[in-house]
Amino acid sequence: MDNFSLTTTILLPALLVAGVTMFIVFNANDGIFDKIIDDISIKTTPSTDNIPLTREWTGNAVFDQLFAVFLILARQLLGGRHPAGTLHTLHFFGQMGACWTLMQLEAKREDNNRRIFECTTLITLLYPNVSFAITIPLWCILHLRSLPRTNSATLTVNLCLPASEARILPWAMTLGYVLPIIAMALSLSRALAQQFWPLFPLFPFWVYLASNSVLRSLFGAGTSMTAWPLLPLPPAASYHATTTPHLFALLLATITHTATLSFSLSALLFPALFHPEMAVSLHPAAVFLPKLSLAGATEVELAGGATRFLQWDDRSNAPYYGFL
Repeated sequence: MDNFSLTTTILLPALLVAGVTMFIVFNANDGIFDKIIDDISIKTTPSTDNIPLTREWTGNAVFDQLFAVFLILARQLLGGRHPAGTLHTLHFFGQMGACWTLMQLEAKREDNNRRIFECTTLITLLYPNVSFAITIPLWCILHLRSLPRTNSATLTVNLCLPASEARILPWAMTLGYVLPIIAMALSLSRALAQQFWPLFPLFPFWVYLASNSVLRSLFGAGTSMTAWPLLPLPPAASYHATTTPHLFALLLATITHTATLSFSLSALLFPALFHPEMAVSLHPAAVFLPKLSLAGATEVELAGGATRFLQWDDRSNAPYYGFL
């Protein structure tokens, strides 16, 4: 494989620069960083009825700061007071989950699983600190630039994937990613939610834990990740082994995208069914189209800034499906 193709030398670096611009420049122009710092310094959770803000989970100042930032943003997006942000969060979770499934599928192939940065769990250390729009192109660049050169004779072996690993992956994503999202959405106690919501950014670790500590024995895959068949699989068998995780990724993205788009279009086509303010907030342009945050622009409220950040993050990661 040509590791210095147009993709790895121009396209992905350009997307990485766009992600950095979105994360640093736009958020700074929105004033979202300053708002979060101010909110962490107060004793109550923003946009709540004076609920105390939990700021200690691990005893480590760095990790506790990251968890507090996520808690504040999650409260703005999932609290229900900003419908556009809540609806787009569901859309984003579906897209991110599908992308993460495909990343893990590539990392589990025989030719990839022995490279250190193919351990997607390690991305847990990077993703919560920046954004999806920075983490994913960086991973794609490292992944594509380090692929060993191959030919038609060795391609089948290099792409070999054990059927057991392919069967485990959708279930691991369900336990470690989908169920925690549902638990976040159904949190009945706001005080209890503060204890568990910050655990979600660690979802790659929960997926890994579900795969290796729970599901591996159930699927009869043993305990070793290296006990894989090295003989090439027939093309039909190799294709069939990846059908399940590909279908899971497709359904995860399709269901969430269809649900959010249908709900948003309902507010556009049937505004009488919604409160006037709700209909405006759920308009497709408000939910899916991010606004430019130029220098000198009027600062937005924290909920609006969090929604705009998520919209740009979502738009920026969409092209990566073509690289996975």
